[in-house]
Amino acid sequence: MTNTQNLGAIIIKLMEEEQKLKTAYEEAEEQNSRAYDRVLIWEKAYTTSGEDEKVGQRLDEVYDEYSEANYAMHEAEERVEAIKEALEALRNAAEAIEWLGL
Repeated sequence: MTNTQNLGAIIIKLMEEEQKLKTAYEEAEEQNSRAYDRVLIWEKAYTTSGEDEKVGQRLDEVYDEYSEANYAMHEAEERVEAIKEALEALRNAAEAIEWLGL
């Protein structure tokens, strides 16, 4: 296998991983959106209840869920971006290697 073929195989593997990460990001984004909707509902319930302690505790739990979902979404987004950057660098390297005839 030539260097370009090796890089090509790596690029294909990274593209497959990128697709998996994009799917994970979309799922995390959806979970984040649902968690945010729950926060809004419980914030309204808390205000409407006259700041009832039990409602406030549930609101705190929902805030925690939202925080976790938000973190997961941003983590997935960063991974997708890292793969995109790696793919771009590998494609450039493959072109240079091929141009140099190595």
